[in-house]
Amino acid sequence: MSAETKSRLIITGGTGYLGSHLLAILLDAHQVTVIDRTIKRERVNAGDVTFIESDLANVSDDILSNTSVLVHAAYANNLAEEKLFLERACKLNPKL
Repeated sequence: MSAETKSRLIITGGTGYLGSHLLAILLDAHQVTVIDRTIKRERVNAGDVTFIESDLANVSDDILSNTSVLVHAAYANNLAEEKLFLERACKLNPKL
């Protein structure tokens, strides 16, 4: 599948236990961006992935508005921050 036909997908917590396993499954069919507070590349055996080291509060609006699928697998140590992130993602991209 070419990059133009792949849907754009974000995985929060994409280098954690759950996120890295989801990444391995979803990478072939999607153009994937991983957002994680601490990028653990040794957990990811992936080719063409964009990694963004950031907490949820600092993810740019441009990234959220230009995606087709959001997979939220990040560990929630701050529920208020997580809620604001998900509300902002849905406001910027109503199809999520």
